[in-house]
Amino acid sequence: EESGRLNRSIEFLPDADAIAERQSKSLGLTAPELAVLVAYSKMDIYDKVLESSLVDDGFFDKELLMYFPAQLSQSFSAEILQHQLRNEIIATQVTNSLVNRLGPTFLLQLQEELGGTVAEIATAYVAVRELFDMRKLWSAIETLDNKIDNPLQTELLLIVRGWVERSVHWLVKNRRCNNGVQAIVDHFDSGLQILINGIPASLAEPTRQSFDARCARFEADGVPSDIAIAVSAAFPLSTAFDILDIATTTTAGDVCGVGVETTASVYYELGEFLQIQWLRDQIADLEVQNHWHSLAKSALRSDLHYRQRHLCAEILAQSDTGKSATDLVEAWSNKSQAQLEVYMQRLQDLKSTGKADYAMLSLAVAEVTKLLQSDRPLAGTDD
Repeated sequence: EESGRLNRSIEFLPDADAIAERQSKSLGLTAPELAVLVAYSKMDIYDKVLESSLVDDGFFDKELLMYFPAQLSQSFSAEILQHQLRNEIIATQVTNSLVNRLGPTFLLQLQEELGGTVAEIATAYVAVRELFDMRKLWSAIETLDNKIDNPLQTELLLIVRGWVERSVHWLVKNRRCNNGVQAIVDHFDSGLQILINGIPASLAEPTRQSFDARCARFEADGVPSDIAIAVSAAFPLSTAFDILDIATTTTAGDVCGVGVETTASVYYELGEFLQIQWLRDQIADLEVQNHWHSLAKSALRSDLHYRQRHLCAEILAQSDTGKSATDLVEAWSNKSQAQLEVYMQRLQDLKSTGKADYAMLSLAVAEVTKLLQSDRPLAGTDD
């Protein structure tokens, strides 16, 4: 609307007064209104993708080939790759996938929060889709139409969507998208497969129990076992890039490359010890009344992730990695008792309030920061 592309009255969209009235009644936009916004979002993103360097990335040749029937792609691949509308087809495919899976506002929100370009965000999205084989998982969930209850199917899709959003956010925030999709895939793929294969064995015991319980609930409601496992893994794998970054980078001047399995075990054990997931849940429950609340909430959640990543790296760099994850975290806690007492008291205070607000949670995240012995960021990050 600000750019002059959308005229609300022409599209029969509610004006400011109508929106205020709906908000007072806890009402949102109707399905037809949302459809209009999705269409306009796609037109806007398509233009920006088409103008960007993304369409020149050779990785998207496969996107072009997938647009055509398989028989044509197999028999005339060379001709298709020289298609006069190559860039337009690629831009259409990328735009449709991004908006259909992450919604019409995700790209704009990420631009405003992180300052990422359209090409960076789209590159990150396609890389995440490729690394985690999301097309296969989305298709598997969608084949459950009329086989499981619709609310459950929607829940599965939303869980996966959150996983993708978090992963795209990480890649853009840490500036890993400037060398194209294939560079991201090549950098993370081998370690990621080790991490995926290690779940749920690498999880801390309470987290593993939650994983098993979630799988059991999904299967009891008719979800096939392989899909239940894949969706349940979305929760621990939403921090996959954090773990892989620790396993391959340096911190506090010491090499922290101790292997994906060890890194993952310590990361998950530390998260359980510090009740990080509880904090994340409280942040997720914060009420969002406007655009600024949304940005602040996202920034707080991102900051908590970073602190856990940095803290895990310090533990690994300063410890005997021949010990178990539980022993490593315990040894670290024995050296940090004073700071931990303050942190644990802060958590107890938060829990006793019943409902934490943004200011309270900001203080809790600040206490995580105080557990760090070094204020130097991990190599390769922009934090």
